[in-house]
Amino acid sequence: MQRVLTSVLLQETQPLDSKGDRTIASDYTTCKSKDDLALWNWFLVFVGVTLPSLAMTPQSNFISVIEAHENNAHCMAVAVNALAGAIFAYFGPEEQKQKMKDFLIFTSSRIMTLAKEVEKERDAPKAREATYILLDLTVEESPFLTRDQLESCFPYSLLRDSYNYVYRKQPVSKKQDSDVCHCTL
Repeated sequence: MQRVLTSVLLQETQPLDSKGDRTIASDYTTCKSKDDLALWNWFLVFVGVTLPSLAMTPQSNFISVIEAHENNAHCMAVAVNALAGAIFAYFGPEEQKQKMKDFLIFTSSRIMTLAKEVEKERDAPKAREATYILLDLTVEESPFLTRDQLESCFPYSLLRDSYNYVYRKQPVSKKQDSDVCHCTL
């Protein structure tokens, strides 16, 4: 990861873009102060706080046939891990692991509040299970987090029940398979 980051982000980009503005690579190389570290810590807090709001929108449903969220929320797992890996790489691997562990603890506690909101039927989260799955995907994509760390702060039974719910809710049929766009990269 570090070798790819160094060769792609730092060596193969210019400090200024075509408009004369600073590029991400030049900003990354100057990210050295404790203030910069605090700023990126707040970014992870922001993501952790807003993640449960995805459960309130029906577009965040997890579609079992294509194993993705309807609104592409599953891409957040990759984005958070990629940004955290790139930004905290300067501060060292131990700092990366600690910041992602802090993110997991904070986010899982915020997401678990969704389980309590079921009692309010009118304001109940519409895609609660999909949000639980998104947390699981974040850990799965992360080189810094392990399944054991997830299970220490988020009950495995909620994940298991969430996967069971979304796979039972949308049975696979020939009609559904033909309606799904199979995209290749």
